[in-house]
Amino acid sequence: MALLNVSFDAVSEVHLQNLKSTGVPEGVFLEYKRTTYGNGDAEVKEYLKDVSSFANTYGGDLVIGIEEEEGAAKEVVGLSGVDPDKELQRLESLARDGIEPRIVGIRMKSVPVAGGVSSL
Repeated sequence: MALLNVSFDAVSEVHLQNLKSTGVPEGVFLEYKRTTYGNGDAEVKEYLKDVSSFANTYGGDLVIGIEEEEGAAKEVVGLSGVDPDKELQRLESLARDGIEPRIVGIRMKSVPVAGGVSSL
């Protein structure tokens, strides 16, 4: 089960747990990050590279808060100690201001999970 088959607005913890239980691997349309991106230059550049990679191909989902092992979802860890609204605002701002030309149609949301929040 990939997130491509799920409406963006409907994505829930159940869908993220299914990525883990079925061992859905990262690929052209899906990337996992255990933790959110930092504020340093290298971390911001990595984030912008990840976002622009999806924008320059067929789109996809960058899921923050999932630990991967050998490219497959291993554990939904969520993001503890992070204000999801502020983090989404920060990531949206980085994408809006850091990529030219601007990417139209980027959507982000937080997904409540046990132990924290995952971002999509």
